[in-house]
Amino acid sequence: MAKRQTVSDAEVDAVTDTEVDAVPEDDSGVSDTALKIQGMIFPFSPRYAEGHVLSNEEAKVMNQTLGENLRNNFASRIRAAVTEIEKATPAGEAARSFTAEELEKFQTDFTAYQSTYIFKAPRQGPGPLDPIEREMQKIAKNIILSALETNRTKVSTLPEGQMAAWIKTLCAEKPEIREEAMRRVEVTKSASSDLLATLGGLPTA
Repeated sequence: MAKRQTVSDAEVDAVTDTEVDAVPEDDSGVSDTALKIQGMIFPFSPRYAEGHVLSNEEAKVMNQTLGENLRNNFASRIRAAVTEIEKATPAGEAARSFTAEELEKFQTDFTAYQSTYIFKAPRQGPGPLDPIEREMQKIAKNIILSALETNRTKVSTLPEGQMAAWIKTLCAEKPEIREEAMRRVEVTKSASSDLLATLGGLPTA
């Protein structure tokens, strides 16, 4: 007889997040129990709840999701190590391979990571940003990308959430970013107003 397996709320959310496209929060009238597919909204009834007994096929899906999460998350550590080796390699020379000790450490670290990994419910994103906040994030991200390029660091090697944390810090500590964002938004609004007035005969504000 197959072993009865149950899932927690976090595991339910993790698989649901993997299997379906979340409906944007700013779609008016659309709840978390609806799916947006090719521009159309369809009702969605979640099938799983905490304590649900898994069938054999459901257990396979859970294990596949677990494996994919472990692979994708741990890959960033390996990419970071490769980047460090490349940065330490003199120009014109081929980067070295991992040593036996480094490979063994990867195995040890992965085993530890796998044994402690738990599914996490998908983070709820913030509400829609106002135009200025959105422009601030774009400016901050471009500054960070430029710095990473100068340092020969790939975005793909950054730890999860690092880019978002840097953007938040930069926006908070550099008032000139907000000033530039306000200027850009105002230029866009002014240009849009002029264009609408020209094309549609609309009066300017």
